[in-house]
Amino acid sequence: MSYTWGNPSETRDIAVDGLRVQVRSNLEAALRALAKKRPVQQGILLWIDALCINQGDIGERNREVKRMRAIYQTARDVVVWLGEESDDSGMAMKFVKRLAESCADGTDDVLGRELRTSPEMFVGAWRAIGQLFTRPYWERLWIIQEIAMGNSQTPVLCGDATVRWGHIYHGIYTFGSRHIDIFFSNIERECREGGVRYAGLNRNKLIHLWREGEVQAGKQLPQFLPMLDLGRKSAATDPRDKVYGLLGLMPPEVAASIEPDYEKPIPEVYLSLAKTWVTTSK
Repeated sequence: MSYTWGNPSETRDIAVDGLRVQVRSNLEAALRALAKKRPVQQGILLWIDALCINQGDIGERNREVKRMRAIYQTARDVVVWLGEESDDSGMAMKFVKRLAESCADGTDDVLGRELRTSPEMFVGAWRAIGQLFTRPYWERLWIIQEIAMGNSQTPVLCGDATVRWGHIYHGIYTFGSRHIDIFFSNIERECREGGVRYAGLNRNKLIHLWREGEVQAGKQLPQFLPMLDLGRKSAATDPRDKVYGLLGLMPPEVAASIEPDYEKPIPEVYLSLAKTWVTTSK
């Protein structure tokens, strides 16, 4: 599961193998939503970092970080959890899917013309999109390799609504690029009219996330500096994760030379990566 941990002061109790375990409220909400899904009801196993790694054991964290690529790459599915339903997120999810499907079946030009002549179409959906893509999830560093190890069919859940990662990318990037004159202006207008703070859609991150997925699928060549830049602009509780959180995306010869150590001084972590990259790439 790919998700954001959320507020450390908001916790809930759950049962894991008969034991009482305290988790943050966002994870508890995700588990409740997933419990309704047929694959989970049929017994499919969930791998969740907060539960499957002893976060208080530095040695275990060091070992498990090296396995992130294998865990996410060999999973049946990477499941994205954006959080609970709020701010008309269900409407936003449906609208994003509609936009993506119009690009896929070639009707986006027709839809674009309708939106230009009838600005009252999809009232409220534009604001909902603006709020959906400013959720904390999109700022998180670890989602970069988690999404990249999935594919276009990766399920994205928000409350009870589900779309695919491909819907997210094409609904925001592809439709937005083809109809840029109305897409962003409508979002900005509705957010302004609704008194909602709007600072963009994290669109550049969506583009880079999609590209990293193409790299992992062998469809594009890796670019080291854009990957590091994407990590630099993402949020991480521990600055060492600016390196360790991207290990799964690095060339195998680079990743194999880096041993995660959460007790190592931060400058040494960064210096070690630079030396390793220069040495392996010549």
